[in-house]
Amino acid sequence: MLNIAFLEAYISRYDLRYLLNGIIALSDGEKPYLPLNPLLKMKLEKLIKGTDIEEMLKEFNII
Repeated sequence: MLNIAFLEAYISRYDLRYLLNGIIALSDGEKPYLPLNPLLKMKLEKLIKGTDIEEMLKEFNII
């Protein structure tokens, strides 16, 4: 029997890929402009480093 938590995590990741693909399509394939404070940007990069989120954002050329 499959664990429900596993299915929810898998489906969420799949849905996130569709959303990221939509962002890129709406911005004509260009990186979205994210006006962030450089200090905040460094903290966010450190927070997501080595995670699936970082991998997906790089895959879709968002960061």
